[in-house]
Amino acid sequence: MALSKSRCYWLKGTCVLNLFVFLLGICCLFGYLSCKKNTADSSSPDKKPVIPSILAITSLSNSSGPFNAVVTIRGTGFGKDTTQNKVTFNGKPGKILKVTDTAITVKVPKGAGTGVVAVVLKNSKATGPVFTYQYTITNVYTFVGNSSDVSVDGTGTNASFHGFRSITADKLGNIYISDPSDHIIRKITANAVVTTLAGSGKAGFANGKGRLASFSTPSGIVADSIGNVFVNDLGNRLIRKIAPDGTVTTLAGSITNPVVDGKGPAAGFSGQLNAITIDQYNNLYVLDDNNFRKITSEGVVTTLPPKFPGNAVTGLAIDKNGVFYMSAGHTIIKILPSGPVSLFAGTDLQGARNGPGLQAAFYFPTGIAFDKAGNLMVADTDNWMIRMISPSAYVTTLTGRPNSGYPTVDGPADVATFYAPFTIAFDASGNLFIADQDHRIKKAVFE
Repeated sequence: MALSKSRCYWLKGTCVLNLFVFLLGICCLFGYLSCKKNTADSSSPDKKPVIPSILAITSLSNSSGPFNAVVTIRGTGFGKDTTQNKVTFNGKPGKILKVTDTAITVKVPKGAGTGVVAVVLKNSKATGPVFTYQYTITNVYTFVGNSSDVSVDGTGTNASFHGFRSITADKLGNIYISDPSDHIIRKITANAVVTTLAGSGKAGFANGKGRLASFSTPSGIVADSIGNVFVNDLGNRLIRKIAPDGTVTTLAGSITNPVVDGKGPAAGFSGQLNAITIDQYNNLYVLDDNNFRKITSEGVVTTLPPKFPGNAVTGLAIDKNGVFYMSAGHTIIKILPSGPVSLFAGTDLQGARNGPGLQAAFYFPTGIAFDKAGNLMVADTDNWMIRMISPSAYVTTLTGRPNSGYPTVDGPADVATFYAPFTIAFDASGNLFIADQDHRIKKAVFE
């Protein structure tokens, strides 16, 4: 059948329209497939999504060091911005030098103390190993005293001393000195004001306040936790107590008693009351000739098992675990609370050698004292040095040098010199006071 011309035009238009729709569908299909491919590519193994690293500390480049030591902390999730991180040693912030996602380089802060290392990033915190802070002497200077050997009260270098036998410190920062030559006890405040706390200046025995009391060659001296001072009154064979106001009483012993245990005046001591120390419970311990004696705060005296050649012991200290240490001859002796005695450091031969305990050498060490970290400081008298023994018994020299001459020199640790430092004590702030036989009290500042 023949078609009309108008109908042919209509069919032709329909064909064109259908072709257009067909081509549009093909384009949409290709677009869909392309999008699907891109989506698949984005989740392919070759393009894994970035997952933030977990903040963690894995190791330290060194586990101990002094102020300003550089430590690299290794771990994950540190980022790269030094302003976003905070690093602490025992809670004290260190100075960050460099940060990558896996390492932080930082300087140890002053006076950090021993404790854990921590990294804080925004709201996250990671804790790591314990860092052992090594206190070091940065400066030594004359706190009080001068070259004069006459006892004069005053401030700083205007005060002078005749002699020293022992030194101690209370919780308030006051220092106390026993002077066996003038038979007096001197007090030094934190502001370097020197006064005579007790003693008439002449050998004798009398209880009383201040100058009304008398001693006979006072030797060892310690302070308790509430400000009382205890003295080995060597010539009188007594343990004396000095209250904060200077009132002197007799805690234990009798001038006439033989060596005997008991309470107060019923107890007796020999004429060789040497070193003295005190524990955290305010119990006193003294070397009484070859006897090791304990005196409670109520004045009860008992004799402990160890026996020693007491006249050879010049220093006595106790650590926080109740372990005793003594300086005797050229050695440091260790005594466990249960009684066993062992050699901690030094040998029978004099020397000035650093190193592991039994390989190290001293030359008649005398005064000994513990710092807050458990290190034992030693006045190595005839070497004219201050030495340190770590808890693991490693010996180092902190300051001073043998035969450095007179007069002594103040200054940094590697410059300072001493003239036979005899007795030492730490104050509550961690400063070390050194009674030197040049009639001066030196102060060593630790950081």
